Amino acid sequence: MKKICFAFCTLVIINISDAQNTFPPGGSAGIGTTSPNASSALDITSTTQGILIPRMTTANRNAIASPANGLMIYQTDGVAGFYYYAATAWKAVTASLANVSLSDLSITAINANLLPKTDNLYDIGSSTLRWRNTYLYNLNFADATTQTTAFVPYTPGTGINIAGNTITNISPTQWGAAANNIYYNTGSAGLGTATPDTSALLDITSTAKGILVPRMTGANKNAIASPATGLLVYQTDGPAGFYYYTGTAWKAVTAAASQWATSGTNISYINGNVGVGTTTPQQKLHIAGGLRVDTLSNNIDSGLLRHNAAGTVYSLKFTGDITQALRGNGTFGALPNTNWSLYGNANTNTDINFIGTTNNQPLYFRVNNKPSGQINPTNYNTSFGYYSFAANTTGISNTVFGDEGLQNNTTGYENVAIGDFAMHSNTIGIDNTAVGFQSGSYNINGSENAFFGANAGLQNESGSYNSFFGYNAGTSNTSAINNAFFGQSSGVYNSTGHDNTFIGNGAGFKKHFREQ
Repeated sequence: MKKICFAFCTLVIINISDAQNTFPPGGSAGIGTTSPNASSALDITSTTQGILIPRMTTANRNAIASPANGLMIYQTDGVAGFYYYAATAWKAVTASLANVSLSDLSITAINANLLPKTDNLYDIGSSTLRWRNTYLYNLNFADATTQTTAFVPYTPGTGINIAGNTITNISPTQWGAAANNIYYNTGSAGLGTATPDTSALLDITSTAKGILVPRMTGANKNAIASPATGLLVYQTDGPAGFYYYTGTAWKAVTAAASQWATSGTNISYINGNVGVGTTTPQQKLHIAGGLRVDTLSNNIDSGLLRHNAAGTVYSLKFTGDITQALRGNGTFGALPNTNWSLYGNANTNTDINFIGTTNNQPLYFRVNNKPSGQINPTNYNTSFGYYSFAANTTGISNTVFGDEGLQNNTTGYENVAIGDFAMHSNTIGIDNTAVGFQSGSYNINGSENAFFGANAGLQNESGSYNSFFGYNAGTSNTSAINNAFFGQSSGVYNSTGHDNTFIGNGAGFKKHFREQ
């Protein structure tokens, strides 16, 4: 039997370890001992506890896929006991030459003493296979006491308690089992206390330990099937912390809402005032006491802030006027020549005094926080005008002058738009030139057109290779191609006809043109 227990212990350790690892990599492992026997891979030492291997029914055992030779379990039904797998079948672990059916005993031999060997491991009957009647003369106990008379009548649904030479009824346990679950029937359960609070189903009491809820990754948490409302876990990755299920989604357990907010590496206070040294701040930042700035310690009273040698600020010093500037060292003085004044500048040198950049970076202008101009040395786009060229993404070599000119251009390139709303709607059209108020304003993807004059080619959207010269010239053209319009309102009604030439004021006014 010792060999069986050793094999069983070894099997348990192998089964619970990582399939790809062996622990320890060398030597012996010990449980309950710091000096495991050198001849043992695993030495389990205890005088108060045993070891449990998996317990299962016959059906569970037979459902094990591809059991390894030597695999051991404890069977709870049928002929209960330890079983191991050998080659092709499960075999019971029995004492050598034992005949559990007693079929080799004669009628007279049954009167001999039936001893459970020296390890006291044999039972008479089981919870499912019970002896019908047991006739006893004396009932002897391990404490050398003897029960010779009947005990208090047994009450169904209760258990029995054997103490000394007295056997009495006891109340049934409050723990119950159902399938793979265990539960507590009534009352309160206590961990660390024998008197759990009656208002609690579970009272965990300790002054040295806490409680651990299941710890898992966000992926593990989201994979929980049908989580119950109120289910609590601790997430170990992402925004780590406690999360509970609201019934529809997982929500982080956070502290009470704070007015402090974070954005990147910045923190800010959303509402109210912040007080340092006072609980009733009167301004956005109210410091009741001094403010220390270490970098000021060597420049006492010479700047904007008055402070002592330690850098503690105690007042502000204002000595400048409208003609002076606050310099980098905290002092006021006359405007230096290196400052660019908003009131105008004199004696400028164009080599060193300018508005712009000193490296290969574009110069941008905004009005009312709307794009209103750019000079870009990398994509060769130039624009100037309120809300002009506002949507461009990859378009290159475009030139725009006028409010909202080429406003919707995204990828169109090599376009020239001069005048308010000139080519306003163009997005991908290329190689177009528009000069005049609203010239080519509706053009979207038409290419290689020339629009000259107010409203010239106004409604052209996809027409290409057209020339519009004059006020309202070809103003109705939408998709026609290869047309030439010369003169005020020439070809004014043409919309889809192509390969036409209109010369003169109002030429083609009565639709004398070829349409296809």
